[in-house]
Amino acid sequence: MASKTESTIKEVKASIGDLRISPRKVRIVADLIKRKSVNAAKDQLTFLSKKASRPLLKLIESAVANASNNFKLDPNKLRIKDIRVDQGVAMKRYKARAQGRVSPVRHRTSRVNLVLVEDLSIKVDAATAREQAVKAKAKNEPHEHEEHEHHTKEKTEAVAKQPRGDRNEPAGKKKAVDLKKRLFNRKTNA
Repeated sequence: MASKTESTIKEVKASIGDLRISPRKVRIVADLIKRKSVNAAKDQLTFLSKKASRPLLKLIESAVANASNNFKLDPNKLRIKDIRVDQGVAMKRYKARAQGRVSPVRHRTSRVNLVLVEDLSIKVDAATAREQAVKAKAKNEPHEHEEHEHHTKEKTEAVAKQPRGDRNEPAGKKKAVDLKKRLFNRKTNA
């Protein structure tokens, strides 16, 4: 899956076989994420309202998993070197037309090839570095997890003792309005 060049840059490749979306539509999404860092591309695809964004997001996640598990590359320093969308096999169907005639209908498919490289110029932001440090610390110290369970048990008991109306509100703070609830109420005019 990876090939080494003269400068020892590892390339990680992943592909989708026959994606049942036409190549023209997939290329629109693929051009948005070309030559971006993996994290920026994931963010872009997560909030994009195109049908092709979901399979491409899964493809990127698969390639990142290959890079981290098989080649021990840092997922935060990966960049999309190339993403190529080719035409796959067109499924041929026929549609009935006037006067007993038929006309062909081609359901086009796509083949997507993705190449990731490790880009050392990408700097890991502080939040990501802290998250990785916490994960590493959690692996080394399993006894803290037991302490955490003890604290959550105490909190659960404290919540159970509160009157029913106050359970959703933290003690001493104003009632926080849930964003989803606000949006739902706004859309339904309730």
